[in-house]
Amino acid sequence: MLIRTATEFDWPSIWPFWICTIDESDESDEYGSPAPAEDAGRIVATYHLGPNHGGAGSHVANASYLVASGIRGHGIGRATVEQSIVHATESGYLGIQFHAVAASNIYAIKQYVDLGLTSSDRFPGDFGIPNRG
Repeated sequence: MLIRTATEFDWPSIWPFWICTIDESDESDEYGSPAPAEDAGRIVATYHLGPNHGGAGSHVANASYLVASGIRGHGIGRATVEQSIVHATESGYLGIQFHAVAASNIYAIKQYVDLGLTSSDRFPGDFGIPNRG
């Protein structure tokens, strides 16, 4: 699998699973360029990495991940998280903070725990996604 910086030509491949996860009004540009993950020439996931906050908080990264629903359960999400940790370290960040992980996303939460990440709090139902929270 190849995880790389996105080009303008990648959006048609990223968009179908992006829009299923992110509200159309989301201002995702604040995270910088996406890093798409390709498997057999097909983009199957992406992540964004950037500063958590400006100024005094800029030494901590924030990351968001999206994996196409048909490919989940094959280690793609884990690979993007692991790559983002390397990317954050190489970019000089001292840590990564995730602002929101849906409580219903039990596979992502298990993966983060398996990778040694910790949770500071949980807010079930925060996302307002019917039947998924």
